[in-house]
Amino acid sequence: MILVLAFLRKTIRWAIAGGMPALATTLAAIALAAPAQAQPQNYYPGWAAPPGYSGPRPQRPVQPKRARETPATPAAPADGTELLKRGDSFAERGDFDRAIEQYDRAIKADAATTEAYYRRGLAYSRKNDHRRAIADFDEAIKLTPDDAASLNGRCWERAILDHLEQALEDCNAALKVKADDGNVLDSRAFTYLKLERYDEAIADYTAALALEPKVAGSLYGRGMAKLKKGDAAGSKADLAAARAIKADVARDFARYGIK
Repeated sequence: MILVLAFLRKTIRWAIAGGMPALATTLAAIALAAPAQAQPQNYYPGWAAPPGYSGPRPQRPVQPKRARETPATPAAPADGTELLKRGDSFAERGDFDRAIEQYDRAIKADAATTEAYYRRGLAYSRKNDHRRAIADFDEAIKLTPDDAASLNGRCWERAILDHLEQALEDCNAALKVKADDGNVLDSRAFTYLKLERYDEAIADYTAALALEPKVAGSLYGRGMAKLKKGDAAGSKADLAAARAIKADVARDFARYGIK
């Protein structure tokens, strides 16, 4: 006990003498020196992962629950940025109709931007309204011709609709902007798969998986390409790995004509 009291007295004298600010400075320096946490290779906030990407979707930090949002009233109009946030909030709940309403308002307000058209295109994609998705990606690309995300979105939608040569052009253009984007590589691989260019599909899926190893869609697509080439063992391994991540991945591909 005597030793403890002596230690406390020394600590108090040290704090009075100015030791506490020095401690705070030291701790701040240590915090600044700590390495920043790297974002995953393919980072998309919340629900807004690119079309066709069925792998991990890093989320934004969890926010406190808020009261349910209501549309702005004429007495308190919302600006375009706020409307985009509202659209995202609805989209994150899977309510894409109401998300689209908010994106419509944002586009009509002051946010007729690449981002507004891109997000509405994503929402249409989630509703399987591929033609409207393409129309919105068209508008986004008119505003920003080298926007890799919008080019990838249009590539994916065109591939689904079997506009395969046009899809390939979009994916190639996106990869010129961002060569190491696993999502674009996945979309181009899917396009090659539908074109029956299996070696190129396998190469792109493999490159995409090198960036994100546990994406069910990339594993399943590569497995199907290997199956078409007669690589039964390689196909079986990829398909099993894909199903382990996403049990219904085969259904997704069947809907797009890959069986």
